[in-house]
Amino acid sequence: GWYRSDGYLVWFGRDDRAAIGWCDLAVQIHALGAHSGRNISTMTVQPNKKRTTTLWAVSDLHAAVKANQPRLEEIQPNDPSDWLIVAGDVAERTELIVQVMQQFVDRFHTVMWVPGNHELFCRGTDRYTGREKYEHLVDELRTIGVITPEDPYPVFAGVTIAPLFTLYVY
Repeated sequence: GWYRSDGYLVWFGRDDRAAIGWCDLAVQIHALGAHSGRNISTMTVQPNKKRTTTLWAVSDLHAAVKANQPRLEEIQPNDPSDWLIVAGDVAERTELIVQVMQQFVDRFHTVMWVPGNHELFCRGTDRYTGREKYEHLVDELRTIGVITPEDPYPVFAGVTIAPLFTLYVY
């Protein structure tokens, strides 16, 4: 549930993932579950009742799974100024990752990406593997306007968003 601490609201949901927002801003933070197609968590702070920009967060989209395709179409902004964080596991193939992210870039004002283990999964037939695959993904996503962990941290309604990338060890 929501926990308030020193001006921040923090949501601890499944897998201890957290969404953090500054309480004194006109900000909404939403997290969607692609697997279930339902809203997992919502925070709304609207002291001034003006147009509200929403910061959306999604993860585990698994776009290669046919059953998830309709869910990807459901991820739409409420307002053209809305932002989207894509927090890993979009797909395994670089081409599909870029295709899905381009759809989000076309819909949202700002899109941020952090890789999950599926983006970094490498097959023997892949052109890029290891660090080269990550660097190639960063280059491809930057080309279409996506903010990556290698870019300066963006500021959303006065709050710095840090899309951190931590290595996976298998």
